[in-house]
Amino acid sequence: MVLGSILEIAMRFLPPAAALALAACAALPPQPPAPPDMAARVAAFPAHQCSQATARVLTGAGLSAAQVRQVFYEPIVSGGIAHRVIGHLAWVRVQDQPGYLVADMDTDCRMRTVFTRDGMRIAGLPAF
Repeated sequence: MVLGSILEIAMRFLPPAAALALAACAALPPQPPAPPDMAARVAAFPAHQCSQATARVLTGAGLSAAQVRQVFYEPIVSGGIAHRVIGHLAWVRVQDQPGYLVADMDTDCRMRTVFTRDGMRIAGLPAF
């Protein structure tokens, strides 16, 4: 009897909650394009579906196109049998800086996190 009541309550709550969650996802505005000079610089490296998102991140980090020395991408792959791509890492070398700026993106190139590593320092970004 108690289980039936819980299921009844859950079934009333879940459809509106699912609709709200879907509406929130659908309301995400499209990202503006990266500045042309930065987009061209990032595109000069091996082509990748996340090049525009990477160019936006570099611009947001206060970098100029002239400072970008190298860009390469690494797939983030799930473990186990599925072995599917679940995201992308953009690794960026910057002029006169050691290390990398790393942009962690989902499969739709939406940023999850941006940080630096191996000695690179950029104001406002965590360094590891």
